[in-house]
Amino acid sequence: MADTSDTNAFDLESIDDPRVSAAHTRTVPGTDDTGSLTLLGIVHDHPASIYRVQHVVQTLTPDVVALELAPLAVPLFEQYAGESEIPPSRGGEMSAAIQAMGPDARAVGIDAPTGSFLRTVVAELRDRDAAMLTARRVLSDVADLSRHAVQCRLAAVMGPAGLVSMDDTVPEMAHDCSHEDPPAVQADDEERLISRNRALRGATKTPLPISLLDTAREKTMARRLDQLRESGDVVAVVGLEHLDAVTDRVDTGH
Repeated sequence: MADTSDTNAFDLESIDDPRVSAAHTRTVPGTDDTGSLTLLGIVHDHPASIYRVQHVVQTLTPDVVALELAPLAVPLFEQYAGESEIPPSRGGEMSAAIQAMGPDARAVGIDAPTGSFLRTVVAELRDRDAAMLTARRVLSDVADLSRHAVQCRLAAVMGPAGLVSMDDTVPEMAHDCSHEDPPAVQADDEERLISRNRALRGATKTPLPISLLDTAREKTMARRLDQLRESGDVVAVVGLEHLDAVTDRVDTGH
């Protein structure tokens, strides 16, 4: 498991804001040959997560901001990040992270679909000796991921006046608090959602196709993060359900 007590530039525990919590952050220290890696776990589109991402990216000023997005989808979120509103009104924590980057930083999508991901899916199906029904479900989900990534790229190219609506490609999730609520209210609402989701996952067994895809995605993201660290310090934004798994795979070589 990675060292979670320190970050490469500041002490999270000293920040007087409940939305910026070390509980949702993991750090892999840099070496002589690689930059440091700070992973931020988020609840998608939650105001507390969006604030955490923006604050940490602005403070750490990384060379690379790695996002749980398909590479094809990044240009769409870069457009969202170009809004004058802070944080952007669209794109959740992903566009917020891009908006908070320094002028010399770059945003990189590390999630599926990529060639590495597809090869990993095939390897997982083979290693688990998956039944034909499982394989068909996995491949169907891969096709859905690919279709969504292509829609995002088309939306970025064609814009709001094109055939593809940018808003339709990235549906926003509704939460019981807003950016206008006090920090403690946002943090409490986020923790409630986290506890509820953990309880649901603990009470049910994850279907094999979903488990297989999650593993393939986490391996893919970890490999890409290791590559990105060769060019400097990295801040990665991933869903909380992937935070520990991705960190462990980076730390142990996938």
